[in-house]
Amino acid sequence: MTTTKIDVFPHIMPRKFFDRMLAVAPPGLTLQKRMSGIPVLVDVEQRFRIMDRYEGYVQVLTLANPPLEVIGGPDVTPDLARLANDEMAALVSKHPDRFPAFVASLPMNNPDAALKEIDRAIGDLGATGVQMFSNVNRRPLDLPEFQPLFDRMAERRLPIWLHPARPALVADYAGEPRSKFDLWWAFGWPYETSVAMGRLVFSGVFDRHPDLVIITHHMGAMIPFCAGRVGGGLDQLGTRSDDPEDGTALGRLRKRPSDYFKMFYGDTALFGAWHAMESGLAFFGADHILFGTDMPFDPERGPGFVRDTMAAMERMRASAEDKAAIYEVAIGLGRHHPGERDVRHAVGIDRDLGNEDEPGQRRVPLQRDDETALEVLRALTPQSPALEVADADRDQDTHGDDECNPQHDLPSVRDDTRHFDASHVLGDSRLETISRARPAGVTPLTGGSPWNAMSLTLTSAVRRHRARAPKPPGAVEAPMLRGRAAYVRSTMYRCESMST
Repeated sequence: MTTTKIDVFPHIMPRKFFDRMLAVAPPGLTLQKRMSGIPVLVDVEQRFRIMDRYEGYVQVLTLANPPLEVIGGPDVTPDLARLANDEMAALVSKHPDRFPAFVASLPMNNPDAALKEIDRAIGDLGATGVQMFSNVNRRPLDLPEFQPLFDRMAERRLPIWLHPARPALVADYAGEPRSKFDLWWAFGWPYETSVAMGRLVFSGVFDRHPDLVIITHHMGAMIPFCAGRVGGGLDQLGTRSDDPEDGTALGRLRKRPSDYFKMFYGDTALFGAWHAMESGLAFFGADHILFGTDMPFDPERGPGFVRDTMAAMERMRASAEDKAAIYEVAIGLGRHHPGERDVRHAVGIDRDLGNEDEPGQRRVPLQRDDETALEVLRALTPQSPALEVADADRDQDTHGDDECNPQHDLPSVRDDTRHFDASHVLGDSRLETISRARPAGVTPLTGGSPWNAMSLTLTSAVRRHRARAPKPPGAVEAPMLRGRAAYVRSTMYRCESMST
């Protein structure tokens, strides 16, 4: 079976956003020269032609550099963020087999507007997380004004994508007007990411939110290579200076600094450097690495980084299991170690639709009046007579997502014998796609296909969550949903002729 390769850090500039960006950008930014030379940023059809070269390759869309706050002031960026997110959401809706999800951009120079955009992009558009840059116009992310944004993402249980930012105007040496020879990019960007990670560690963000997922671009930048420095080196914090803040920093943390750095996630966007991938694998572990390419910023303006990153994945000395986990961790097919957070949460395109009450059990939100759906569930799980509807007011869910909020008074389905997890039966939000995808051997209900009826129940959740499910033991892949792979428990269906 073809391995699905989910690129979690490619970049795009939707056409309407691109045109608006050029119209409002201040003089002096060489945006048009740089971006116009990379047609794949705005030309979706050309992007598809490149993607078609690599079987099973799909993209989680992220907006390309520069940060919105570089383009406009706090009165301009909220509109830019809304336009960018609306356009990326439209691409996901139109091409779900190519783009399973998108990452929302935020007007970080307007924190109040950024907080509202988090709720709008996730709640209304189905964004799978948000992108932040390593600083906000040279201001650090650990400032109190940005803390509510991290709090909200932890509440939402969705990831933050962390992208480096450092312009050429930040000189490398005193007395010089700018950084020379693109060294601000080659070395400045990894430094920026690493320092941002460090500032977040010492701000206590992981003590406040131990389940917060932050995906760092370019495999955690300098951190894996500098593991000794963030280990024994930072264990001696306070001995190298007389700064009182340095002296008290370790006492405020519950763990060693190096333990917090390992809580970050990294992507494989290292431009084909397989040996650097191995360093990242050794530091983070396969469960904290996701496949990412930085497409289309290679010298070939599109295919190069995708090809080279896949080649590096092949060359990297790692087990086949680890490589598959890195490619597919975003849809929950990676390994899961007891006591560790499920890798499905690493990328929110696979978050649960309900809370787990205990291992092997969770609630699934349904439309209040969809009795047909209950019939479908009972028909698809004939071995589970205990299937019942639990009133959301009586049996409250504390998941951060809208569908599971008790104020919406949505009932849920609970099966005390064999739980039914709707995320195991997910396909495209378009009903016709789901209705075509009934696996051979599944006996439909009298009068129609259970996939049609199921889609009536799940379509809004699918559209907004773009969920993915881990492949359970004995599972099979439903045909015709290649990019929107839907895994179903064969034990729940009458599928005598199917095997894994």
